[in-house]
Amino acid sequence: MKLRFAYILILSLLIIVFACNQKQLDTDSIVLKTRMDTISYIIGLDYGDGIRQEGIKANRLAIYKGLADGLDSTSVLSDSVKEALIASFDEELKKKLADEQQHVLEQNKIEGAKFMEENLSDEGVMETGSGLQYKILKEGTGSKPAAGDSVLVHYRAMFINRDVFDMSYDRGPAGIRLNKIIPGLSEGIRLMHEGSIYELYIPPELAYGDKPFANVIPPGSTLIYSIELIKIVK
Repeated sequence: MKLRFAYILILSLLIIVFACNQKQLDTDSIVLKTRMDTISYIIGLDYGDGIRQEGIKANRLAIYKGLADGLDSTSVLSDSVKEALIASFDEELKKKLADEQQHVLEQNKIEGAKFMEENLSDEGVMETGSGLQYKILKEGTGSKPAAGDSVLVHYRAMFINRDVFDMSYDRGPAGIRLNKIIPGLSEGIRLMHEGSIYELYIPPELAYGDKPFANVIPPGSTLIYSIELIKIVK
């Protein structure tokens, strides 16, 4: 949660009486006549979009009041009151986010475990001692890489519903070092000969664990990688 958004919501709660006594501003009648009109609109648009993305159900009139007071260098609140409320509300927001992440984590682990159990019964799927599952789509005839090798691969990275979150095919082959990637992916590639194409099914313990990654991978995610080992680079 950005502190500015927390401040706006707190301000809206404290001056709700003011907001309730004001007429709705007629924003539809505003025309962007000048460059500064447009820039001002963009500033407001960005603030509004940020508030929406944070899930804050803000009072619009209170926001208008807060912005106007900020532009006029005035405030209905003392600095000490603002700081105390911001600190306490920020803690509430952090707890809410943590609770939401915990719920996502638990659901992903349940769904991932079910997927792995059912997937193991599919024809051609094998499992290693670590819990990694894999399926050979094409077996190559080249060498196998070692743990410290670098390799050139094509890959398609997916969630268990087969939604793709990353792939190399639109960028060209990717060079990776096997001791710098997630354990399940490294283990799977080391099973392959050059020229092979495998599908790897990686539980969270061998992927990114209980933490979200790069705002792309939710916590506790089981991942699928379709991997083509082009060659060992060394």
